[in-house]
Amino acid sequence: MEVNHADDFRGALAREAVNAMKHQKLAPITEGLTFKSGSDQYESIVGSKGAWVLYMLGQLVGRDDFNGYFKEWYLQRKDRETAVADFVDFVRRQTGEDYGWFFVQWVESVGVPEFKVDYNIYKLRDGTYQIRGQVKQDIDLFRMPSDIRIETRGEARDDRLVIGGRSTSFRLNLEERPLRVVVDPNGKILNDSDRMRVLVHIALGEDYQRKSEFVAAIQAFEKAKEMDPRSSMATSSAWARGHFRTLIGARVMFCITFRCGKRLNDWNTMPTSLRMASMFRTSFVISTLSTMIWPF
Repeated sequence: MEVNHADDFRGALAREAVNAMKHQKLAPITEGLTFKSGSDQYESIVGSKGAWVLYMLGQLVGRDDFNGYFKEWYLQRKDRETAVADFVDFVRRQTGEDYGWFFVQWVESVGVPEFKVDYNIYKLRDGTYQIRGQVKQDIDLFRMPSDIRIETRGEARDDRLVIGGRSTSFRLNLEERPLRVVVDPNGKILNDSDRMRVLVHIALGEDYQRKSEFVAAIQAFEKAKEMDPRSSMATSSAWARGHFRTLIGARVMFCITFRCGKRLNDWNTMPTSLRMASMFRTSFVISTLSTMIWPF
């Protein structure tokens, strides 16, 4: 059987992205060790976001070169205490480039970009097209090179754009009419989106499910369904939500049955004089009939 390792890698990368997004707003990676090792927060911030940071750095430096650098770093620093600043300096010496901005942005800060694109299409006199637009996101000092894809009826065109600040302009000429613009089409940058938020809430619901926190699980699944009612994953989570409600309902009914059984036993063993007094008192409490001590 042929195994597609590229698909396996992309699938693992997507899962790490969802896990990273679950708690990335709580703290930067540099403060991730304040969380208990193995906790959901630690695995999200240090484990998954940390893995994504190394993946993105590899995209900047070059995958083969980065693998060599990282191996050398490990051999030099194993069994020794180290700091982020040491690694930043190591990368600078190896590449000849200062990537301090990258580590400030992804290791020492919280938040990830959410890309949005505004553009206009112009048909030129010679029959070709020009597209002018802006890539927008909400982080003031954000900086990251990104692929940008212009989809047409024919072959798509891929270009490179250095995104800087909240808005970055672009202008491209094409032979065919553009149909759609996609930022980071190959998923090389950890970023937020409507779909990512749905996946994160489903993942959080599954986390709560494993911990038997069914109310929190229902709330997370309902949030995912609210965000995208047409999502097949959100729909399946809605089924789980109904299942959890059934479980919770069963637990509540058990508690009610237990309490009612105790009341009935108390009633049957109660002296006649107290039983009559109880009936007399409760007959006047019309607005709170649910509290009356009647046998069931």
